[in-house]
Amino acid sequence: MNIKHNTKFFLTFLLISMAALICCYAAMFMRVHQMNSERRQAGVGESFCALEYREPTMERAVNNGWKFHLNRSESEPYNYYGMTYEYNIVNHSDAAIRWWELILTVKKPILLNVEWNGDISITRGNVTVDAGNLRPEHLTSETRQALAKAFPGSDIYSGNFLVKLQKGDVITYHPDADTAREYPLDHRSNMTSIGFIWYCPLKYTKNSANAYSDETEDWANYELEFPELDYRLIYSMKYSVYRMRTFPCVVMFTFLWIILLTAFVVYLIMDRRTMQRLDLDDNIIRQSIGVFAEFIDAKDVYTKGHSRRVAQYSTQIARKLNMSPEKIRKLHYIALMHDCGKVYIPDNILKKQGSLSEEEFEIIKTHTTKGYEMLSNFTSVQGIQDGVRYHHEFYDGSGYPEGLSGENIPLVARIICVADCYDAMSTDRYYRSKCSKEYIIEELRKHSGTQFDPKIANIMVQLILNDEITWDPDGT
Repeated sequence: MNIKHNTKFFLTFLLISMAALICCYAAMFMRVHQMNSERRQAGVGESFCALEYREPTMERAVNNGWKFHLNRSESEPYNYYGMTYEYNIVNHSDAAIRWWELILTVKKPILLNVEWNGDISITRGNVTVDAGNLRPEHLTSETRQALAKAFPGSDIYSGNFLVKLQKGDVITYHPDADTAREYPLDHRSNMTSIGFIWYCPLKYTKNSANAYSDETEDWANYELEFPELDYRLIYSMKYSVYRMRTFPCVVMFTFLWIILLTAFVVYLIMDRRTMQRLDLDDNIIRQSIGVFAEFIDAKDVYTKGHSRRVAQYSTQIARKLNMSPEKIRKLHYIALMHDCGKVYIPDNILKKQGSLSEEEFEIIKTHTTKGYEMLSNFTSVQGIQDGVRYHHEFYDGSGYPEGLSGENIPLVARIICVADCYDAMSTDRYYRSKCSKEYIIEELRKHSGTQFDPKIANIMVQLILNDEITWDPDGT
């Protein structure tokens, strides 16, 4: 797995992770929006969001209420009892209550005097009257008329101001957000209180022939009927993404992603610097090898440019073999140096125009081993020793210096062998002129499987037939 593949894989991972993060955040915000849009209901005893109030008792009534005459003289027993009732809206959740309203349904006749903070609307049947806070100084004449018409028997115009309610009447309390700040309610047991003044029926139970006198009477002679109401709390929540259970995990994943992204950017910067340094080193190696190849070719005017041509033909073959760019680059350097051992060959043998003697040919063959020895400590280009030592090995094992055959011959040496022979046949030499294209193709096919690797020889033939084999003096 090369560096570019690793970089691509890691970048893909970062992009997929970023997409996953975006989806997580989007899902959380959508879920919060959905929960905040829901209208919920709660009643007494709800653990999440509850309507709580203190049940009235006779002791509380005696201590906190007052008797009242309605349509009776003071010489008669009291028939109603007034008392303030407090209702507490308590938030037990981890989120804020964004909005709420309280709906009370009357179960038995009762009188409503006043409430405070918010506004109310009272419904009987299909008729609803917006009564504000029921305080006389705030009521308009239109509201008074509507209340008197909708709720017969109410005392609307006197100083008492009592709305007579019967079973089934509905009171909707609309909380005040501006002055009383009854909503929103923050999380964790934040609460608000609302109050109503109810007048409940008070029944005189004493059976006596004596005339009634309030000064001589006590609570033991009265029976108090407490208000009976059904109620519902309608509310909506104000959730925050920060309070969702998944939020810490997503944040941790986000920080991890940022760390990985930072590490990746640092890696890219360091890798770029490393590649720049490697490119500089590679440029030095390329120029050094190129200069040395020029020295080699300068020994013979007929082979001038031979090393560069062999290097270029070798890279063309390598591309057809789908070798990696890095391997092709190394092959180019190896091919440039394939004949470096010829610096040890005497000029009278190297430039001889006639046939070589057996002894002279043996000297020529030593250029492979001499070149190998010359480059034995050269480690900058991996495989360069193999290309120099084995480029005269034949596929059938009849070559030199070791008589290797088939796949035992390193691939770089098999490629250079074909490229070297093609250049030898396609250029002028001391002992002959360059060969024709047809002759070269015939020789390549003829010696395929004996001197040449069949696959590589066939690639060279196809390059020649398609006019793809080219020589660019400035090529690398």
